[in-house]
Formats: sequence, C-alpha cells, structure tokens
Amino acid sequence: MNIFSTISILFLVVSLGLQAQTNQDYTVQAHAVVTTTPPSISIRWPKISTGVTSYSIYRKAKNDQSWGAIKGTASGTDTMWTDTDVTTGKLYEYNIQKRNGSTLLGITYLLSGMEIPAVQQRGAALVVVEKTLAASIPKELNAYLLDIASDGWNVFTTQVAKTDAVQFVKSEIQRFDSIAGGLTSVILLGHVPVPYSGNFGKDTNFKIGAPDGHIEHSGCWPADVYYAIDYDQWTDTATNTNGVRSENKNLPGDGKFDNTSLPAPVKYHLGRIDLSNMPLFPLSEAELTKQYFKKAHDFRHKITQTAAKGVINDQFGASNGANGSQAWRDFSVMFGTKNIIEYDYLTSCANENILF
Repeated sequence: MNIFSTISILFLVVSLGLQAQTNQDYTVQAHAVVTTTPPSISIRWPKISTGVTSYSIYRKAKNDQSWGAIKGTASGTDTMWTDTDVTTGKLYEYNIQKRNGSTLLGITYLLSGMEIPAVQQRGAALVVVEKTLAASIPKELNAYLLDIASDGWNVFTTQVAKTDAVQFVKSEIQRFDSIAGGLTSVILLGHVPVPYSGNFGKDTNFKIGAPDGHIEHSGCWPADVYYAIDYDQWTDTATNTNGVRSENKNLPGDGKFDNTSLPAPVKYHLGRIDLSNMPLFPLSEAELTKQYFKKAHDFRHKITQTAAKGVINDQFGASNGANGSQAWRDFSVMFGTKNIIEYDYLTSCANENILF
C-alpha cells in the first residue's frame, strides 16, 4: 500500500465512532451468499452481542460514482439482509455500515452478483522492463508476457535503463497510453527508476511527522504512483533533511518531488516487480525473477493449490488508525469469517499454501 492511500484509510478510521477497541470493531465482517432461483443476494455478518443498534445498507452499480439513498436496514440483533431486487448477470456494490444510534462504528464494502460473464478483454497493459534484466531472461520474460495476454490483456512492452530520469519513464508510459488508445494497467519490471516524493514533517497540510508516525521517517518516500497520474505539476523546491536515510532527504532540484498528497486522480492500475538489491538471498536478480515468473504461472494455471483463507498477523492493534481493520474487512468478504487466521504469518504459511 502506498503512503497516500494509507493516509486516506487513517482519516476514514479516525472519523468512525470512538467506542471500538479492536480492528474487527471498525468493520462489518460481511460476506455475500447468492441464490439464482429466485435471484437474491444475502449479505451476512456475525452477531454482535452489545453496542450495535442498527445496520444500514447502500447499493449502487459497479461503475456508479455515488451511493444514493439507503437500500435497506437491519436491527442490531440481525445477522443478515437479503436483496431480492437483483438481476442475473449484473454486478452490485454494497456499502454496509453498523451504528450505535447515530454513531458510525464500522463499515465494509463488497461486490456481488450471480452468473457474471467471465472477463475476456481486460484492456491494455504496458510492461516497462529494465533493460539489463530483459537481456538476461528473454525466454522467461516472453512466457510471462504470454501469461498476461492469456488473461485477457492487450500487452505492450518498452524497455528503460536504470539511469533514466523518472520524467523519461513517465513520458514512455504516456506515449504508449496514446498508442494503445488508453492504458488500463502498467507493470514496472526490474529496477525501473523509482520516483520519490513527499515533504512529511514539514507539509502544513499534514499534521503527522511521517506516514508511520516516526519523525525519523520524515521527508520523501518511494512514489511509483507518480507514473500513474497524468499530471506534470510536481514541484522540486522543498528542503527537508529530517529523515535519517539519505533516500528520504529532500532538497531543491535533487529529482525528488515535494508532493505529499496526490495532485490528480490515478489514471492506471500500477504495480512493481523488482527483485534487485536483495543481498540476503543467494540468487541473482535474474534468477529471483525467473522464480517469481514460475510461481505466478503455476498460480494462474492452478498448478499450485491454495487454501481460500487469509492470515492476519497484526502487531499494532487498533491504536493509531486501526490500519489492520482493512484486512478483516477484505478477508471477511473474500473468504468468510471462519477462514480468517489470526496467527503468526510465517508459521501459518509453513503449514499450507494460503491465498492471502
């Protein structure tokens, strides 16, 4: 998760009622059960013994921009609400809120439908590959690109150098956005130049010293989101030397941007696969990347069997923003509460292949 989305989640959680004590309390641990005859979507959640007086359910179409009026309500003792005003083949997004009187305690979102057609065309994806890595794994890279294409993507590729300016990399992405008639996703593969941005600790719009609360982590941080925003007004005039690491120090004209918040909407899905600079692993970057490609291929083709469960290893609790609530919120929707494991991450994954 990037630092900017972390801030938005923190603000959401702080705005909720102050009675909650655990990360679970900030959520509605809901999941959907669908019936085709007659068509219905039942949203179900665990019973809360005290402190909840009502649930409010909002609904919208997947791509709608607003929720509109309340679609339904349930009492504080209810554990289910059923939507019968649904059509087979259509997706619905739900916003489920739990309250104590007028105080908002927790919130969860889920997307559901029945007999939804498989997505055959996902849009255009650009894979930006660092040149030396591309030269060292041509066969495996081609197989990876075929895997992406087989998943419904119209794949484009370009290569950049580790030493290229981030502005050049962004211009390449914008060029392919024009060629493709609009990109949907961008994948950065290898040590593609990393943009840095932020003035944490000095930006007057943010009252926190750093995204994790540590003053020594002030300054600027990796911001790949720079590549996904079609906006060029990124300034480089701030002086911020509070950070301990040289990477976090921000000086005028050093190529690190000042923006602490997103200056414009994010245009593309964007992710990075970068296994460089990992000296504790005996394998080279190329070998680690080949290993990643094989794991990704085996997962896509269900060669690797995984348990539909989620592991939560929360070391912070509900204090300082209840950031762990997002895992409880998402895993409840994806797997149901019975398939959430609250335990040590490494121990859990040593015993079985767990999906998340």
